[in-house]
Amino acid sequence: MEIVDDDFDPNADFEGDLITVVGSAFHQPIADLIGRLAERNPNPSESYMAGHYENGYCASIVMLLVLAFESYVTRVSYRRFREHGETRDPKKKISTVDYLCSLDSGFPYVDALTEAYIIRDSLAHAHLWQVDYVIRRDRTDVTKRELFQGYGDIKMRARVDLNTGKTKYLGLNVLPTSIGVPEAATVFRVIAESLRHLANAGLVEQAAVGGHVGYGRKQVQFWSLHAVLAEMANPQNGSPQ
Repeated sequence: MEIVDDDFDPNADFEGDLITVVGSAFHQPIADLIGRLAERNPNPSESYMAGHYENGYCASIVMLLVLAFESYVTRVSYRRFREHGETRDPKKKISTVDYLCSLDSGFPYVDALTEAYIIRDSLAHAHLWQVDYVIRRDRTDVTKRELFQGYGDIKMRARVDLNTGKTKYLGLNVLPTSIGVPEAATVFRVIAESLRHLANAGLVEQAAVGGHVGYGRKQVQFWSLHAVLAEMANPQNGSPQ
């Protein structure tokens, strides 16, 4: 039996709306970057700077991961407004982490997520450091790391050891040219765990933590690609980051 909608008019105008949340659209580009990085077989080290290609790929991965997360949080804010009349007051300039804590006082990734955002800020705002070093026969010694005046906010200066250029909780390099595979692997894990927590709390859709992407010649769960980064960060033992 054919069901006919007598009210349907194919020539009528259609009205709709669009909420501009990018979210998972970043996932495939991130997967492509991880794949290209793996092809270059990076060799992370404790040097004063990451390798040229490692730095470029990993900085891009970190930026896109945090942008994707920010997009999901924006959707949370929109849903809270639609369902409860709540809105983020732009005059208060509340940070993303503080906003999440206002929704979930037990949010367990405050320190880790804050440091992921510090890495994002270091890249997005092009923080300038001066690094003095001495190249010896068997090693390179850094004699000074100094952040130029005017860079870094109170949050960054409180959470980063300015002598080592690393965050105090996760030990992440914040110098833009030192950001490499360990930072990408750790930020990937932090964003994934934060999203899973928010999904379990009903604040973001489960789809945010369950999407698939093309990697190599197969479809894989996007967040499973953390294992690829973790193995690159620790090629000898595959320890998780």
